[in-house]
Order: sequence, then C-alpha cells, then structure tokens
Amino acid sequence: MNTTFQANITGDGNVYSNGITFRVQDSTQAGVVAPGAPIYDIFGFCVDVFHNISLGNLGYVYASNQDLNIVNPLPTDFGGHNVSPTQLTKINDLINTGYHLHQNDLLGANFDTQMRLAAIQAAIWKIEVPSKTVGVISANLNGAQFGTYQGYFTDYVAGNYTRQGDANDRFYVISDGRHQSFGVAWPIDGVPEPTTWLMMIMGFGGVGATLRRRR
Repeated sequence: MNTTFQANITGDGNVYSNGITFRVQDSTQAGVVAPGAPIYDIFGFCVDVFHNISLGNLGYVYASNQDLNIVNPLPTDFGGHNVSPTQLTKINDLINTGYHLHQNDLLGANFDTQMRLAAIQAAIWKIEVPSKTVGVISANLNGAQFGTYQGYFTDYVAGNYTRQGDANDRFYVISDGRHQSFGVAWPIDGVPEPTTWLMMIMGFGGVGATLRRRR
C-alpha cells in the first residue's frame, strides 16, 4: 500500500488513503485453504470508514458477495446507514475507474496515477458516508502536489472526470464481518467465468502497513 497520501476523517483523524493490493488464496467454504491453491493478487478500495485494520500476514478469511446477478453490492455503509442508488452509482464509477488506472500502473511507479487512486479512495469515503467530514491533507506533499491532489479529490467527488471501463461494469464487496470491507471492480467486458473468481478468500499478504491508521 502506498502511504504517501493521506486524508482526514472526522472521528478518525488522519488516515492513509489509497487502493489496496491483496495477496489472496482460494479457500473452502469453511475458510480452510485448499492444498496447492493458487496465490494471486486483487486490487480494491476500502468501503468501510467505521473499522480499522492492520495489514500484513494476517490470514483473515473474507467472504465475497461477487455475483453477476447482485442488485446492491453495498446496501449499507457498515455504520447502519443505507447507501442510496445515487451514492452506489458514484461509488461504482470510482471503483471501476480506479481499477483501470491501477491496471495501467501495476508497478505503482507513476506518481500522478497513485495520486489519482488516493483521491478516488478519499472520494469514495466522502460519498458513502456524508455524515462524516472527509478531506485530503498535504502530509508528505509539497504545495504544488497537494494542489493537484486536492483538485483530483474535488473532481472525483463532483463527478467531473472521465470514467474508465464499460458503462455496465460493476463491483463486489469482500468482508469478514469484523474488519474493514473492500470494494473490488468487476469489469463486465472480458470478465472471467465466476467459477474462476473468489467465493472465499484469504488475505492480506506482506503489505506491511496499517490501513486507516490514526497518526
């Protein structure tokens, strides 16, 4: 996880803001990793501002609501408040746009792309939980960089950006019910067969940071 960029959330203080790459492994429905199960990576954004989680070799078992027929992948904000269809559409567009940006910079070497991903994460929090005040902060950035970061954040919240991916792209949520939940893009065009995706996953491998850690 890139910890360069930060945001401020009321009640939580300064937090890291960026998408997360998960190292995952297929498991059985009971949460037991199958012998020889392949290990691979997925990328997603936090959709839960109400819980903190430390990243590393934790081995948490997450259930996925990944299903092409799902109507509402995020019924609540995990704080007991319903997520409206308008909010859901905005979050869907941001998650899928972020996914495509990430795919174009898998090594995380492009500073501007990483800044955009950080702004998308903060925008998701702001749109999903309007009861909390969310804003990006300068943290490790110089004046010019922060101005750009803030501009991206403002545009993503307002919807003033070029959406990437197909208009039918969706996202699904992975959650273990106790720690943070994450939105993962589901690009409809060229999507793999659902049986090749996760029904249960075990994550996080070797990330070595704390997501949404108070400073």
